[in-house]
Amino acid sequence: MTNSGEEPDSSGDVPPILAPPMWPPPPPASRPRSTNSDSSAAGLLGVMAVVAAGLFLALKLGFVLHSDPQPWPISSTPVTFVAAVVFTAGMVKAGFIAAHAGRRASERRRLRDDAERTRSAAAVARSSRVANLAANPATAKYARLVERGENWSDEDIAYAEDAQAVATCEHLLPIERTMRAAGIAVRPLTRLQVNAKCRIDMAALQSQFDAGPPVRYAEFYAADRRENDNPTAFLICDAHRSIIHTLHPNEAGATGLPLFPSQPA
Repeated sequence: MTNSGEEPDSSGDVPPILAPPMWPPPPPASRPRSTNSDSSAAGLLGVMAVVAAGLFLALKLGFVLHSDPQPWPISSTPVTFVAAVVFTAGMVKAGFIAAHAGRRASERRRLRDDAERTRSAAAVARSSRVANLAANPATAKYARLVERGENWSDEDIAYAEDAQAVATCEHLLPIERTMRAAGIAVRPLTRLQVNAKCRIDMAALQSQFDAGPPVRYAEFYAADRRENDNPTAFLICDAHRSIIHTLHPNEAGATGLPLFPSQPA
């Protein structure tokens, strides 16, 4: 995604070709009432039953050890059997819960360790990349960029160092080349796609480059939580699916970036 900026001057005979608006999201489906409270109540009753069964068995054991006569219901064999079953089931359940909690804690530790190893490996790789770039006078300036967090592959550097290099298709190539000659920061992204830090004046672009089909300009919002989320703008060649990603006029930070083509003084 590109950065944002000030609204471009789209005055002229040919207005920008805008992507169609997106439909608003459908209202959220009604959700069934949460059963958390019911589960909590059932769990509490279960704990109380296990505690009661444990107390019953403790009292039973005390009478047996002291050979004292047992009052009802402590003397009842069925009640004793039920208490033993409830207490045993509760202990088994508690064991399962403890084992599950232990597994979850172990998995969290493993994920933290994996994340730490990944961060460490990335830091080592970045340090090695910085050192390799800094050792070569031709690429030393990119070492500082990588050190502060930017990603510069050998292909990116080769593109940046060759003023005549292009990455888009034949229909967007003249625009890409003129952008670079004008000092606009252009970087390759993927095959046939580049990112240009500028805004587009489509009327001026069509006048200067005769930029008609299959080239068109798209400017829209990829609505997410709000209607104006994710402002997006790009020039695209429909014949080759080649794209120059630019800045939407309402994208944050676009105000200070150049308008392309620049207006004559």
